[in-house]
Amino acid sequence: MRAFWKGLFHFGAGLGENNYLSILIYHRVLEKRDPLRPETIDAQQFSQQMSWLGQYFHVLPLHEAVDLLKQSRLPRRAAAITFDDGYIDNLSVALPILQGLNLSASFYVSSRMLGAQAMWLDRMIEAVRSTHKSKVSIAQKTFKLDELSGKQDFLNFFENYYKSLPLLEANKLLEDLVEEFGGNCSKPLFMDELQLKELMYAGMEIGSHGRNHNILSALSSEEACSEISESRYELEQVIDTKIRGFAFPNGKAFVDFKPEHMEIVKKAGYQYALSTNYGCSHSAEEAFKLKRFTPWRLEKTGFLASLFLNYWYYQESV
Repeated sequence: MRAFWKGLFHFGAGLGENNYLSILIYHRVLEKRDPLRPETIDAQQFSQQMSWLGQYFHVLPLHEAVDLLKQSRLPRRAAAITFDDGYIDNLSVALPILQGLNLSASFYVSSRMLGAQAMWLDRMIEAVRSTHKSKVSIAQKTFKLDELSGKQDFLNFFENYYKSLPLLEANKLLEDLVEEFGGNCSKPLFMDELQLKELMYAGMEIGSHGRNHNILSALSSEEACSEISESRYELEQVIDTKIRGFAFPNGKAFVDFKPEHMEIVKKAGYQYALSTNYGCSHSAEEAFKLKRFTPWRLEKTGFLASLFLNYWYYQESV
């Protein structure tokens, strides 16, 4: 506990050590709150968070922050903003907010998902939203779908259950349920090539999230090389700009990616790579497994407290 309170004093007083980088990770920013996506922030909440971040932190474009990290020259309270997956609302909702606050962010997309309709969880959410079925049974559990709480309970269970299954079995379950519910996404949720270029022309950094968003540890070495190397080439062909960064899909170090995948990223010509392990990064040795976190608390005190806790947590994370 002594280390915690010592860290709190230094952080709160602005006397913390240099060269500690806080990286925030987001996926979507909705125009308004969606009860079927209760953990996804909306435009108003995102605007508040970005305002607080800009007020209390030194926000940098991530590629610049990584260069400074490698040189041990990061300023106090350095922070960067990232988005994974490439949803259209990154462009239509998040970008205007970032521009209005003079902030930059980095966006990591899967090259084969440009213009795609939806990912697996998106498809399930929209199928549940539009279904007329009153209940569903899965894994010896039954959920009511004629009330909001039942839909929320089912989606929470399905997300975790899907991830626990082998990929082929999980995808078959998804297809069977979507067909049973009689619904699917009616319009694409992911940016296409023109929209990705628009994001880049606005001054935002574009990075790779693999070709197909596959978890690398589940692939052969050859397949992993393709996901990492060819995604970079394909994205550079689209935006005609060098791709510097790679975000590991799902992103847990030593679970979703291994040291050999970090080596592939280096050899493919990337300058850094991102995990989803909590904490701050503070040395050049972490350049290919940079830590990131999502500040879930929405009120100002909770948001800033979570940033501090993440700052302190570096001592115990990967």
